[in-house]
Amino acid sequence: MNILLLLGGTSAEREISLRSGKNVLRALEAQGHHVVCLDPAEQPLSTTSLPDCDVVFLALHGTYGEDGQVQSLLEQQHLPYTGSGPEASRLAFHKLLAKKRFRDCDVATPACVAFTSADTPEKILLHAEKLGFPVYVKPNAQGSSLGVSPARDRSQLLEAVPRALKYDQTGLVEQAVTGAEWTVALFDEVTFPLIFVEPAQQFYDYHAKYGDPATRFHIDPPLAPEIRHELIHTARAAYRAVGACSLARVDLILDHAGKAWVLEVNTLPGLTDQSTVPMAAAQFGWSMPELCDRMCQAALHRHLP
Repeated sequence: MNILLLLGGTSAEREISLRSGKNVLRALEAQGHHVVCLDPAEQPLSTTSLPDCDVVFLALHGTYGEDGQVQSLLEQQHLPYTGSGPEASRLAFHKLLAKKRFRDCDVATPACVAFTSADTPEKILLHAEKLGFPVYVKPNAQGSSLGVSPARDRSQLLEAVPRALKYDQTGLVEQAVTGAEWTVALFDEVTFPLIFVEPAQQFYDYHAKYGDPATRFHIDPPLAPEIRHELIHTARAAYRAVGACSLARVDLILDHAGKAWVLEVNTLPGLTDQSTVPMAAAQFGWSMPELCDRMCQAALHRHLP
């Protein structure tokens, strides 16, 4: 199969995209595919004539990658591509839109209030204090926990706001749900083994995800049947709510009462050699080459005339 691999890009998650792309390239070539790599930062997709290919593999992350823009462009050119469609990608990437959809579909998600770069600190504090501390301050549209900060009081909140606004003109203050962080990878009707994330520090930030060897991932740990059902049922409900298809990852918090709360759905999850999705797939019995091959096959099937 001739595959065009998009990696890198212009977003703040460029480094992770390059790492994902390198891992994907190795996997696809191991399956015997012919792969051409293209970095939109060097060759803008809107002005570049894309090479002939059977499938476009998206290893992009962040803005102009997983926000629906690239997907729309590929749809216009009638090119099969991996991952979810434009609307699902846009919806999942914008946290405020995703949260509204979760609420509309009765999917539990932590309460939040929005703010913009035009809001005064007093206004942000006024709305945030209705949630009660602690909270998390996040950019509306960003991944890999970039720009995300915990805040335990007014002072920390005011320090966190500009960090979030560095990545987006809109942010949100989100109620902190106390509990354990879980990640559930889904591939259409397949549910991969659940992963309990145990970061070395209290906050599972960018460094903990990609650079801290002390972060521990417990793959398919023993669970009471009702807890396993709660996590899978909630993850699947969130996946359906945004209209995801093919591979996606749902991040959740399991509170002390055994209730699962959805943080986000990632429609182009990381595929680095340290990412949770390849770990879960391997536990399920799919090697990285098989996972990537199945993603390409799913893309072809979805775009059949």
